[in-house]
Amino acid sequence: MASNVPLEKREYTVRELVNASMIASANSATIALAEHIAGTESQFVDKMTQQLKTWGITDAKLVNATGLNNSMLGDHIYPNSKSDDENQMSALDVAKIAQHLITDYPEILDITKKNTYTFDGSAIHTYNYMLKGQGYYREGVDGLKTGTTELAGASFVGTSIENNMRIITVVLDADNYARFEVTNQLLDYVLTNFKKVKVVSKGQTYAKSSFTIEDGKKASAPAVAASDFYVIRQKSDQKELNVKTSLDQSVPVAPIKKGQKVGQISFKDDNLIGSGYTGKAPSIDLVSKESVQKSFFLKVWWNHFVKYVNEKL
Repeated sequence: MASNVPLEKREYTVRELVNASMIASANSATIALAEHIAGTESQFVDKMTQQLKTWGITDAKLVNATGLNNSMLGDHIYPNSKSDDENQMSALDVAKIAQHLITDYPEILDITKKNTYTFDGSAIHTYNYMLKGQGYYREGVDGLKTGTTELAGASFVGTSIENNMRIITVVLDADNYARFEVTNQLLDYVLTNFKKVKVVSKGQTYAKSSFTIEDGKKASAPAVAASDFYVIRQKSDQKELNVKTSLDQSVPVAPIKKGQKVGQISFKDDNLIGSGYTGKAPSIDLVSKESVQKSFFLKVWWNHFVKYVNEKL
């Protein structure tokens, strides 16, 4: 009852099992992956719990790898857990996990955007009815995961590209089709009320940012953005962006390589919603725009002598 894919062959690739887990919510495929990674499902639960802690999630309760009620797993349940226990996480917890999954393993979206997959000769189908060709199709949706149990109800973690913004939505304990209707409403709300704003382009300075160099042929050099820097803000917020540049505390010593990290650009949102960001506030590295060679050794020696005199004598 815990499986919705055939597993008679008894031997499958990791890729096959991941596809079955993510597209068709195949619980036994998920258990097989957990056992492959950790040895037992219970040991995998320990790994999951530890991973959540590294992400700052401490209020979750995990008892298995699938989210099923323990009663579905017979004697194969987590030590000291109850026969009717289920995983418990808040919507915020689930959003954080989804964000890490998409950020750390973006190729997962190549799987979750599929409607069907041939598993061991049989076609399996998605339960995400917001994908192309489905009844609640919305352009931009490419994931992420449905889930349903008797206690938790029908839930859906959605993700979509809306006006160049990657959005994650979490709907818990809904009716089967209502989870997609509500997800659509959430996406409409974000699309209507938020926008993506470019702060600075890759290779450009922000507010004429530069950094001091010790022992270099040049005393300073431009500090530029290591990548394009975008932030999301409410359309109604007309205040100037609160963006700050900060240089590394220690003055870099020549030679300096082009692209060497020398500081950071960060954005502080003065109009946060709820508990604010699921992770750290947006920031990117500042890097040296150019290479700077070490100065002539006598000049370096003289500079160090003057510095010693000023500081010690």
